[in-house]
Amino acid sequence: MNVQEVIECVAKAFGFEPPEVNERGTVFCFEEGLEVRVYSFKGYIVFSGKIGEQITPDNTALIRQLLQRNCDQTDPFFDILSIDKEEKQVYLSRNIKEIDLKVEMVQDVMQTFLTKLDAWNEALEAMAHG
Repeated sequence: MNVQEVIECVAKAFGFEPPEVNERGTVFCFEEGLEVRVYSFKGYIVFSGKIGEQITPDNTALIRQLLQRNCDQTDPFFDILSIDKEEKQVYLSRNIKEIDLKVEMVQDVMQTFLTKLDAWNEALEAMAHG
């Protein structure tokens, strides 16, 4: 199975038929307000999701706290927090190699990624109000 076929099977398993596909990949918009983009890049499948709102001068300190928490708690082999300077947005990303792809494995990674993305958004919300 090629990457796009695997992504389409995962989309079907999560109830997205047909999945939304654009120039930036396959986009999954979940009821909880979470949005995950899945795409192929240099031999990897990349899962990417926004954390919080756009970065503004008012929330720069909060973003610094978030990035410090990233250094303290994120597994650098699996999860990456990054800032897109053009969009002024923080993203959580997870990469898996395209070798020997299995639909069930990609589904498990997607579910774990959703859980982590939700946790990061909740942590940011708690930091903003704590």
